Amino acid sequence: MPEPTPVSPVEGRFRFGRALFVLIEIALLTAVPVLAFFGFSRLLQSTAGEFVVTPGPEDPGWQAFVDPTPVLAVIEMRASSVTGVALLIGSGGGAGGAVLLIPGSMLVTDTPLAEQAPDKVVASLETLLKLRIHSMVIADRQAWEEVLGGSEIEVENPDPIEGPDGEVLSVGELLLSAKTIPSFLGSPSGNADVLGLEFRRAILWTAMLQRLPAAEELETAGSEAQTAPADVADPSYLSLQLRQLSTG
Repeated sequence: MPEPTPVSPVEGRFRFGRALFVLIEIALLTAVPVLAFFGFSRLLQSTAGEFVVTPGPEDPGWQAFVDPTPVLAVIEMRASSVTGVALLIGSGGGAGGAVLLIPGSMLVTDTPLAEQAPDKVVASLETLLKLRIHSMVIADRQAWEEVLGGSEIEVENPDPIEGPDGEVLSVGELLLSAKTIPSFLGSPSGNADVLGLEFRRAILWTAMLQRLPAAEELETAGSEAQTAPADVADPSYLSLQLRQLSTG
């Protein structure tokens, strides 16, 4: 049996040094991507320094904080019942916007809006539409008096409907006052046509926006009205919002 070849001290140190060099090289090669990953992550999270060029909307990945779009819920009432909701959505720039009409017959959690209290109506619409309604106005006779200022508004009535005192509001050109607007918005026609009711709502809101000239009167109206929305806004705030929408 052959005897093992003895290893000299010099050769042993050489083998140990070569093995150590290989291990160090492997460690360095492994550390490069790890250090690059942590360094790049730290760079992305860093807020130090300053921009040489201020980024703008046309730059890739540009983001900015924007103010929420103001939304006013107008709860249309006849007597003590909700007949519909009009969402007044501002442009955020002080003029222009949109009006979204929601029927009182809309079911939310198996309950029509017409059978809910005004504050519950707002909460239901926020959940359904997934938006923040900043304020609401109860559109009763008092609110319409604030908007119309004692005057009347002319509309084309498509259906004979019952007025507030039991009289019939006839088909054709019709002058609506603060007293008769709730009946015009909330009375079904003789055949209980819900679509006819919604058509009348669209007629009135269109006429309302066309009737209120706001460009030259907006500053005066704004100085007299409530300018900051609240959970339950004053009727004067509705008047101001309508004038702002009509300028668009």
